[in-house]
Amino acid sequence: MENIKNSRGMVLTIAVALTAVLGCVIVPAAQGQTQEQKPGNPPRKYSMAEYNEYAEAVRPLDAAERIKQLDAFVAKHPDSPLLSYVYQDYYKAYEKTGNLPKVMEFAEKRLSIGSALTYQNREPQERLETALVWVHAYNRFHSDDMELAAKARGMVRAGLAIIATIKKPDYIYEGKIFARAMIQAASYLNATSAKAAMTVKDYKAVDESLEEIIRLTAFDLSDLSPAPTETMTPQ
Repeated sequence: MENIKNSRGMVLTIAVALTAVLGCVIVPAAQGQTQEQKPGNPPRKYSMAEYNEYAEAVRPLDAAERIKQLDAFVAKHPDSPLLSYVYQDYYKAYEKTGNLPKVMEFAEKRLSIGSALTYQNREPQERLETALVWVHAYNRFHSDDMELAAKARGMVRAGLAIIATIKKPDYIYEGKIFARAMIQAASYLNATSAKAAMTVKDYKAVDESLEEIIRLTAFDLSDLSPAPTETMTPQ
């Protein structure tokens, strides 16, 4: 399980891959962007003034100051359509401060709501990023708490279920690049599942998770490498 404990590089690789492959840049759409319609409870649209306040709240580079500004924004706009982005900004800021419980808390808050804004149908990708953030915070805890391990197993299941809903965007021509990003994410989640299962002494589940990692990676990874650059032969 040492590889799981030292997973910082892996999760960053996954995040970069997802961003590059799926376009998971978390930026609110412009004012007037079509909003997700919910039966019986149509969401309100945010005003330009509200958006500008949000932009000011996330402007500080210092994580502690950004959290303070986000607190003020939420206090003023507790029902803001921008909350899905606010929660993401919260957990990113808390990650910088090393406050892992808060990272997990705001990742859970993000997952508990749908995005009130739609932007190129990126909601599943954003939810996967959030699940990975929670899982990574759990791995950094190095905790033997059985309740937390059980919660981690639930988060892994949620993450894997999200992966199953993500389809290759039309603008990605090379399907192997998309497949690699999904395999990296699923492998990381399964490794975390094995760690959590070990904590609760569910050894059968440990074996199943490790076998799933083997299944996911049981092909020639060289197939995913870029094709060699052709050289021109002088005539």
